[in-house]
Amino acid sequence: MKKFSLSFLVLMMVIFLAACGSASNTAQEKTETKTNENTNQQEKPAQETAKNDGFPEKPVRLIVQYPAGGGVDVTARLFAKHAEKYLGQKIIVENKTGGSGAIGVTSVATSKPDGYTLGVVIPNTITDELLLTDIKYNADSFAPIVQINADPSILAVKSDSPIKSLEDFINKAKSGKTTIGIGAVWTTNDFVKLQLEKEAGIELTRIPYQGGAPVTQSLLAGDIDSGTQYPGEIIDYYKSGELRGLAISTPENVDTFSEIPTFKEQGYDIEFNIWRMIAAPAGTPQEHIDVLEEAFMKALEDPETAKDFNNAGLEISALNSAQSQEKLKSEAEKYKAIISDLGLEPGANP
Repeated sequence: MKKFSLSFLVLMMVIFLAACGSASNTAQEKTETKTNENTNQQEKPAQETAKNDGFPEKPVRLIVQYPAGGGVDVTARLFAKHAEKYLGQKIIVENKTGGSGAIGVTSVATSKPDGYTLGVVIPNTITDELLLTDIKYNADSFAPIVQINADPSILAVKSDSPIKSLEDFINKAKSGKTTIGIGAVWTTNDFVKLQLEKEAGIELTRIPYQGGAPVTQSLLAGDIDSGTQYPGEIIDYYKSGELRGLAISTPENVDTFSEIPTFKEQGYDIEFNIWRMIAAPAGTPQEHIDVLEEAFMKALEDPETAKDFNNAGLEISALNSAQSQEKLKSEAEKYKAIISDLGLEPGANP
């Protein structure tokens, strides 16, 4: 009987120790599983994290610094129409005009850098600090997301104007006052004007407007002799025969405006284009930039987007975020050299 009791006690001790070991292993496994889950969560890609945090959870604002109907506005609205399909949120285009575009650009540069306020960056966005006074932004104030397109300038007159060619235009300018309408201040249209004055030995009377659309209306009304505008601003009037193009600032003829000769083929070394980028304020989280870039590039690669742009006289020339950033830097250096060569300073009149 004593031998049986001793055997029974040993058996119970073995069972007890085994149970304790099993419980300990289970607890350790749970701890390791929890640790692994936390590690895996931390290692998820930034873009996936942005999607998981819900970005974007609400509509995105796209600020346009010029009036409705101008080249920047037309481009922004066409882009927003297609981009919001891929972003999964509405993109609301808001025109904030004044100060030759500086008011709208400033509002973007000083917005909360969260990806919900975007703007359209163009060449004079990065030259304003060199040519305007009291400017608080420069190329470093923005985080480019994509480039949409690049447009040339077109020197145009009303179709019933006695000016039939660039040669007529230059001869008129040499013989007397000739007005030229230009929207905003220090866009590429102004550099076209300055370069033409320099090479042709003429002086033009610049009539300022807040944007390209008002220039077109004044040109159609006969209030000015000529205007330098972008394709989206005059395509309808060009097709209807109400406006005539005298020269275009491309290196070669373009299909949409095939009847308009280039400045170059008429003996003037003038080649400028206005590129348009969508950008966020500097400091916007990279994971949000990545989400926006992915959606925007898909929109720019969509055949329906290209169709709408072509109908508006615009051609897509897409660049991703890294390419846009590189271009922004190189263009800033290029325009610094041009402005220095022309001897221009802040507050100078074009």
